[in-house]
Amino acid sequence: MSDIDQIIIIDNGAHTIKVGYYQENSPKLIPNCITKVKNEKRRLFIGDQMQECKDYSGMFFILPFTKGFLVNWDIQRQIWDYVFRNVLKLNNDGKNRFSNIGLLITEPVFNFPQIRQLMIKILFEDYGFGKILITTSAQLAAFKYLFHVNQSSVKNDSDDFKEIKVNEKVSIGDSVHNNLSEMACIVLESGYSFTHVIPIVNGYKILDHTKRIDLGGKALTNYLKEIISYRQINVLDETYVVNQMKEDCCFVSVDFWKDLDSARRSKENSIMCDYILPDYLAHKRGFIFDRDKHKDLNMADFQTIRMNNERFQVPELLFHPSDVNIDQLGISETLVYSISEFNPNFEMLSSTNSLTESTGLSFCRERPENLKEDDEDEEEEEEDENDFDEEEADDEEMNEVTEDEEVTETSNADDEETDESSKTNRKRALNESSSSNTRTNRPRMNGNLKQSSANQQQSINSDSNVNQQNGASSRNDDKEIVENNLSIYNDENIQSHLYHNILLIGGNCKFANFKDRIYNDLRSNVPEMIDIKITLPDDPIIYAWQGGHLLCSIDDQGQKSTNHTRSLFHKYAVTKKEYHRKGLDHCYTKLSNYKLSIF
Repeated sequence: MSDIDQIIIIDNGAHTIKVGYYQENSPKLIPNCITKVKNEKRRLFIGDQMQECKDYSGMFFILPFTKGFLVNWDIQRQIWDYVFRNVLKLNNDGKNRFSNIGLLITEPVFNFPQIRQLMIKILFEDYGFGKILITTSAQLAAFKYLFHVNQSSVKNDSDDFKEIKVNEKVSIGDSVHNNLSEMACIVLESGYSFTHVIPIVNGYKILDHTKRIDLGGKALTNYLKEIISYRQINVLDETYVVNQMKEDCCFVSVDFWKDLDSARRSKENSIMCDYILPDYLAHKRGFIFDRDKHKDLNMADFQTIRMNNERFQVPELLFHPSDVNIDQLGISETLVYSISEFNPNFEMLSSTNSLTESTGLSFCRERPENLKEDDEDEEEEEEDENDFDEEEADDEEMNEVTEDEEVTETSNADDEETDESSKTNRKRALNESSSSNTRTNRPRMNGNLKQSSANQQQSINSDSNVNQQNGASSRNDDKEIVENNLSIYNDENIQSHLYHNILLIGGNCKFANFKDRIYNDLRSNVPEMIDIKITLPDDPIIYAWQGGHLLCSIDDQGQKSTNHTRSLFHKYAVTKKEYHRKGLDHCYTKLSNYKLSIF
């Protein structure tokens, strides 16, 4: 422990890197990309160097992450080199090796074993860190949240985020906590690539009940680009500008049909706004035009985009992915489905049944009565057309049958015998095939929901499919964790505890009305005796990093430590000596799903 002089914390997100020293209260946000621009073709901008660009139009991004996983290591190493040398200004021992520095870094929830192994190799062999700890953003966020729950008993939302003073001592570990509500929470992480629902119980992330939705901020930005390009001007190459437009204009609708009706009106339209695009002379970032604030601006001098129903239609994808033909559940349904699996009497749903059919939940947007009448009229017209088409098809079949009968009557006796024998053989073959199909095509009960219940981590969860060389997979580890913590399933109030501790993190949680929409959806489908409490931090983007800051600042007794050598970081971290003596397999196993808690 004495060999480590400093600890740095990196929340290595697919969109931004949150990085800083453990003594700092807030991190620096560095774009996790390398950018190119049209007017400076010979130069690459690494990380926050893009601020030196004079013109952001047509900016091209080179990302180390693809579909939420770190795959381009050459790009990532260039960004890390820039962060270590230019942003953090780390001191090395002369060989580009940070042997006296500890590193806390995050990874995706369902990370591939090969990616984690390669990360361990690069951090130890190329950078030479003395200690490393790899965890997930959800675990760090849950660690900070549950720590404050136990510290202040969560009297109100503001009490959750009071910072601990440097010299303040908190003796939480002295008492034994038997209340499950102080050890269980469910984290909704909606980031750049994916949206995850991760239950955290007693310091463990329960992977069997973790769900994933294949929608994130990147998909929302691309969807907004397509809408604007189709309706107004071509902005398919303006990812950076459209992303800023999404952040400035979009919001989550609490009442979708009411807002849609308001957007259709010409006079009393409170949704519509004009977004002024940047000219990179007077304004490097676009903004919403306000007649009261911008009286001196002449609209004719700027290029504008009119935003109407796009403002709430784009974030609506998170709650109804089927709007863009993604056959998955929305955020609210996924939360209910994940929590419902903690019931001891929970039965896995068939792939042919939906959540709403089996539980009676109604998360769909209720259409107004006038629109329902129009839908009924359209359905009646479609039924009449279908009936007419069926009558025509029946007439054609009757004509074909009569023609066939005339042909068979003119055939000879020998042909009749051969036809009868062939028919009998065909019937036998059909009977055999149908009986075999009924045996093989019988629907199976599985843990998926239409194979689209945001539970597609079985295809991504390489910890259970690929890593045979490391002994036990994370699936087996997760089963052992569940077996060792069976009390969470025996507790009849486990679901109510999770509903009472819902934590929102990630950039998409900054949409206006995001928390209220989730609460309304859950409240209308959860029994009244269950108290629903949703916590949205002041800054959900850096909340996981703050959890890492807390992890490196307290000891195993929950007391604030002025010396990092006594912090919990050293309890879970892997040293460089362990890597060289015991090998990569030992480090991989130790950095797998471990208990991140002081209780």
